[in-house]
Amino acid sequence: MNSGFTIETIKNLSNGHPEWKYAIPKDDSTLKIISGLTRSTKILVDLENNVIGRYKMGFWDVNQWIEILKEPV
Repeated sequence: MNSGFTIETIKNLSNGHPEWKYAIPKDDSTLKIISGLTRSTKILVDLENNVIGRYKMGFWDVNQWIEILKEPV
């Protein structure tokens, strides 16, 4: 999957918002214990760790994420 954005660009979406985190599981075993996930699954969580968005491989749009991340917290 190529969103047209580099990983660095995606990581930088949180600039200016230290409360936002970009995280990658350390190993495949983490992914295996959460059913239905792939390495390309993207999950947005709020400050209380509530899932506010979940996107399967190939079903996410980085522009939509940019709009969500621009909204005031």
